[in-house]
Amino acid sequence: MKGFYLAALSLLLISCSAVKTTPTKQGLIELNASASDTIVIIYNHGTRNPRKKERCDASYNQIPASLKDIESNRLLIYFLCSVATEGEGPEHAGNQVYARMYEIEQALDKLLQQGIQARHIFLAGHSKGAWSSLMLMNLVDKKFNAAILFAPALANRRSQQTHPWWRNEVRPRQIKQMLTAQKIEALIFAYRDDEYNRPQDLQFLIDRYPDSVEIIGYRCAYKYTHNTHLHDCRQSQISKQITDYINQQIQQWPLN
Repeated sequence: MKGFYLAALSLLLISCSAVKTTPTKQGLIELNASASDTIVIIYNHGTRNPRKKERCDASYNQIPASLKDIESNRLLIYFLCSVATEGEGPEHAGNQVYARMYEIEQALDKLLQQGIQARHIFLAGHSKGAWSSLMLMNLVDKKFNAAILFAPALANRRSQQTHPWWRNEVRPRQIKQMLTAQKIEALIFAYRDDEYNRPQDLQFLIDRYPDSVEIIGYRCAYKYTHNTHLHDCRQSQISKQITDYINQQIQQWPLN
């Protein structure tokens, strides 16, 4: 797996865009304020089929309004359009996550090269994008501050038994790797009755990192619970919680 991360992933290209700003040919974003004052949230969308290139413009992959509402001249959202895929069969299951990790780290490096401070960079994402962000927590306090995540998930639906290796093998293996991080800094929004991971299915994060992981669980009256972030009955409240979290994390950066 490590070889896959270091070698094969170097063939990937990164396609990124910002909500209000336009990336340059080098993949850098156009700043509205000085680099030292700019806060950037890198948003990673979910995945419908890991064996196919994802449609970044699909409605279900859009940045949630709770994040867009807090964007300003100083706070930018950097939408990372993933081109990562994986092969057929159980032996390739989960490899897309490692490819995504590579893409995210490349985006982090570009922002840091542009002069954005690590304490002002936050990861965000939905579903597999959120899960991939959690897998990069060995870089927290080094290349980014913390993560703001919506319904992190890797495996298939809890009710599906078609491909048992996802929940029986791949998910436990990646959780084990995730928990090797010295610290996980994350604000997580998880949804009751989620088809993939409910709040209690992410309890392993609280158990291991009780002082730096917060899971906010709730349910809106929306049929497809996993996409609650796009139909959020608590949108204003979530936006405020995200704003407060970002401010708190930046203020506490030297103490983390």
